[in-house]
Amino acid sequence: MKIYLGLFIIIIGLSSCRSSLKNDTNNLNEFLAEDQYSRQLLDFVLSDASNQNMNKTVIVENCKDAHSVISAVEPILYEVYGKEIINEQKPYELSFIDDYWIIEGVQKELHPGGVFQLVLNCRNNTLIYLIHGE
Repeated sequence: MKIYLGLFIIIIGLSSCRSSLKNDTNNLNEFLAEDQYSRQLLDFVLSDASNQNMNKTVIVENCKDAHSVISAVEPILYEVYGKEIINEQKPYELSFIDDYWIIEGVQKELHPGGVFQLVLNCRNNTLIYLIHGE
């Protein structure tokens, strides 16, 4: 009887590890999908100059550092959309692709209104795209 109980515990343990691995794979796929979305957004913005609705120079201490970039763009976001609205969208989703930062707010609850999206060109520290979904 003890042998069967031991085998049962081992089988349950293995099945939970398998479930955990499946969940990790799903999380990885979600991350890759978000990265593909960031790539699509960047491609859209760069595909046509008319998609670039901003041309604002941003002083960034170190454009390769996410904290420096956030510190540089947050005052602009606060000014345009309001500090309370932007702070509700933290933590931001960030992607760095081909010397461009793609930063988006996160909507924690389903409610009317979207999130901000911006694209910052690190080659010349220029904010080239800024929008807020409705």
